[in-house]
Amino acid sequence: MSRLSDLLRGTRTVQLLMEMALIVAGVLLAFQVDRWYESQKEAEQIEGYLARLIGDVEEDIEGLKRQEANFAARSRYT
Repeated sequence: MSRLSDLLRGTRTVQLLMEMALIVAGVLLAFQVDRWYESQKEAEQIEGYLARLIGDVEEDIEGLKRQEANFAARSRYT
């Protein structure tokens, strides 16, 4: 606290303001990096969901094709 009062009383006010500006800039930069990291994680998660969804749809299509072939084969015998 005494450092702050010394800075405010003396000609070092500019130095205090520069230090505060650096701290604020560092915090803002950290927030921006955190947002970027979160968006990257979210994009990877979405890609994983889409890959699983595509796999499920392809499995469903193959299952429907097998059922269609079985139905066609049975209908030939009736």
